[in-house]
Amino acid sequence: MVNRNGFFSIGIIAFIGGLIVLSASAGIYFYSRSKSEISSTPAPQTVAGQKSRGNMYEQALLDIESELLAAVKTGGITQENYEKMDNELRRLAANGADAGKVEILQSMLVKLDVGEIVKPAPVPQSPVSANSAPQSSPAFAPAPAGQTVPKTNSATGYSFTIIGLAYDLTDAPAMTSGTPMAGLSVRALGAASASAVTQSNGSYTLSFTNAPTGTYDICISIPSGYTRNPPSECERVIVIRSLLYDKTLEFSNNGHKALHGTAINFYLIRKDAADPSLNVGEPPLKLKGIGVNFEDFVFTKEKLEFNRLFIGFGFVIPANQSSSGSDKRNPQPTYVVPMGTKVRSIVDGIVVAIPTLWSGDFSIQVTQDGTMQTWIYEMEHLIKPMVKVGERVTAGQVVGEVSNFSNGAPPGYGAVEIGVLKGGRVAQHVCPFAYLDDTIREQTFIKLKALFTSWEGYIGDQTLYTDTTIPGCLSLDPIDG
Repeated sequence: MVNRNGFFSIGIIAFIGGLIVLSASAGIYFYSRSKSEISSTPAPQTVAGQKSRGNMYEQALLDIESELLAAVKTGGITQENYEKMDNELRRLAANGADAGKVEILQSMLVKLDVGEIVKPAPVPQSPVSANSAPQSSPAFAPAPAGQTVPKTNSATGYSFTIIGLAYDLTDAPAMTSGTPMAGLSVRALGAASASAVTQSNGSYTLSFTNAPTGTYDICISIPSGYTRNPPSECERVIVIRSLLYDKTLEFSNNGHKALHGTAINFYLIRKDAADPSLNVGEPPLKLKGIGVNFEDFVFTKEKLEFNRLFIGFGFVIPANQSSSGSDKRNPQPTYVVPMGTKVRSIVDGIVVAIPTLWSGDFSIQVTQDGTMQTWIYEMEHLIKPMVKVGERVTAGQVVGEVSNFSNGAPPGYGAVEIGVLKGGRVAQHVCPFAYLDDTIREQTFIKLKALFTSWEGYIGDQTLYTDTTIPGCLSLDPIDG
């Protein structure tokens, strides 16, 4: 689903060396490779040639790593060395060196250059003989707060724009943007400075001309009587030249990288409404279905993501498989079922919206009275919607079919999610199975446990599902987003 209460996302339109890199918020964008980059693509190699070339690249990467570690020990890097290592990493990337290692070294180089890696405190070292194996790299300490001084690492500046919105989310129903906030000061500090004021629609534009790469803090002046969650008034953006795309800038924020953009958005709330004790209550509608029939689960020996046909609420998606690059808790129970499976309403209510999702399929959203309310009930990743906005539905009624949104599903299968979303200062999902109607509660629990046990026996792994108080809920804590 679209997380309208996410606190930031990156929005950039970059103009570099005469090339315009422009994208729509839908995420459709185009990149250009230079003729020299294309012509420098290595010709096919024999196995022996590939191995020899690989060894050469590996040694070159080790040499750069050694130089970086030496720079860390001395506490800095010269402009000449920065340019040399930056160009060498680009050459290695263009010629097929290990992309993961190149990216790690490029990140180290940028962080060292902008002051985010400082000389670590001395630690006792054991004597090392000349024939000893290479030692592991030392831990990098973050620069103390307020002591990071970004530097220009190129004589050539860049022109780009960072855009965004400021909204008041106080009492805003779920899935809505809240009220635009005009007249707020937004400023960029760091590698270069810029300022703007939010307009009547809440939007702002920060324009940079002949600006260096480096670290930028995008900050908003929070008006009296308001707060922000998270409480910081700034979001940090690191700007570098892309390793992969010619004449293109790459922007990263909290581990998220972008060459295209939406915006860095600021969502505020009145302090008198920020007390968690005011954000209480239970869903007004109880679930009378789980979105599919239990017999719709068809076992398969095909490879499945996380080895599961059913991924529960609160299941931890590892950082290396998460879009955010960090561990993420699953906010919506996910079912992997055959294509053509009918998806059914989980509650009695009125369809309030049928948005198109980022994956190109649909979400059927239902509320108690057909208006955007605090609580919204979702059936997500559907195709062939069979209901319309404003139509009254009953639990169990078919509202569409499972889409080919894979989520790790094998051929012939798709994935569908159900959710119970609570709006407010921070949109949160709760575990749907904790709010089952009394008429189906016990039987649903029995069937869920039987499904888990049968699947574990079929797949030969008795450790997949944890025995919890409420089956399908690995946590009863709300999950943001």
